[in-house]
Amino acid sequence: MPTKKAFVVWSIPGEKGDITRANIRFAMEDGKGGFTPAQTLNEVKDAGRFPIIETMPDGNLLVAWIDRRIDNPKPRQLYLMKLDSQGHPLTKNYQVGEGLCECCKLGITFADGGKTVYMVDREVDDNKIRNHVLRKSGDGGKTFAAPVEISNDGWQVPNCPHSGPSIGRDSRGQLHVSWFTQGRSESEAGIYYSVSKDGGKTFAPRRLVQPNTAPEVLYNNLTVGDNDTVYLVWSNLDGNNRAQIFLRTIAADGVTWSPIQQISNAKGDASRAALALHKNQLLVAWTETDGENSRAVVRSAMLNQ
Repeated sequence: MPTKKAFVVWSIPGEKGDITRANIRFAMEDGKGGFTPAQTLNEVKDAGRFPIIETMPDGNLLVAWIDRRIDNPKPRQLYLMKLDSQGHPLTKNYQVGEGLCECCKLGITFADGGKTVYMVDREVDDNKIRNHVLRKSGDGGKTFAAPVEISNDGWQVPNCPHSGPSIGRDSRGQLHVSWFTQGRSESEAGIYYSVSKDGGKTFAPRRLVQPNTAPEVLYNNLTVGDNDTVYLVWSNLDGNNRAQIFLRTIAADGVTWSPIQQISNAKGDASRAALALHKNQLLVAWTETDGENSRAVVRSAMLNQ
């Protein structure tokens, strides 16, 4: 069995310090307690932001990001690149989508040993309506079919909300997606969830995970356990008007939802939650800020599976 490594991607401002004209950087564990020297992945300088990296079932790496090397006629392209497990390029940068929201994170999951790739992102149309879509590839990410809208939320907002979707796949092939939207009015604002039971052809009507307690943008993530339980984490305001991290689970039957748990107790604000499963352990990490100070926090819990 190959040794597991950590792979990291991030973006840095371009040569003129413009954060909207950034570059995608990649590094990996070097086996000596550190990381390899960072390398830039985007072949056109000052074009890429908001990268995501996932290990494919065959051990290769798939990197995706939002790219603006082409600003017209439809800005904000979706670009991919493949690397091997040693960080060597297997492909050049290539475009698989367009018309994305500028600053919303992406989501990726796999099926069929990596032959099928599912991606989710937030798109923006000419009327500034920002809905999420699913993109499906049947050839390992070389090409993708036309995007499928996950939910018509009708959120019209002039600027990018910085809160994209999350996706996971269970052992039955069902696709689980979570996201934030303010919908057509503030009364609709909140974290939502949907499931596709036909490989992404259609999605069930959205279900509210938790309403928004203030006109804030909420960040969310999900993962799926071996027993097909869905674990969702997100940020929202508590009773003291501070942003905290909350968690909820959806059982494999799709009907049994757990009560909402607050799992952070930040003096300032907690945000940007991420989660992962390792055997029967759930790990949740987030960022806490208090004035000029910030720190990363990790909590773990043992699961009864």
